[in-house]
Amino acid sequence: MSAVLVTDSQKILPFEVARACEAGQVPQVVFFLGEGMLQAQGKQAEKWSQLAEQYSLHLVCCIDSCAELGISQDKLLSHFHLGGMGELVEAYPQSTRFRIRIVTGK
Repeated sequence: MSAVLVTDSQKILPFEVARACEAGQVPQVVFFLGEGMLQAQGKQAEKWSQLAEQYSLHLVCCIDSCAELGISQDKLLSHFHLGGMGELVEAYPQSTRFRIRIVTGK
């Protein structure tokens, strides 16, 4: 188990997570922060929702990032929910292996 921290709006990321899930490395939490919140909207959000449905992913959108971008819970698809960094931290004791993968566009 691991946690994925999405901090960029890169479009390839859902496919990377899908490959990891197929290999048995299903992240416990996918946390969207800052510009990563852009992936929680539009076609990207649909891809994430499909992954969440298939692999029981926990998709958390940073409540502070949402506030900055003017995104409310009612604008998110059903698999996404608002939360704080505490949800990312909570993944630590429940994981057999804890890695935070910071994904940026660089």
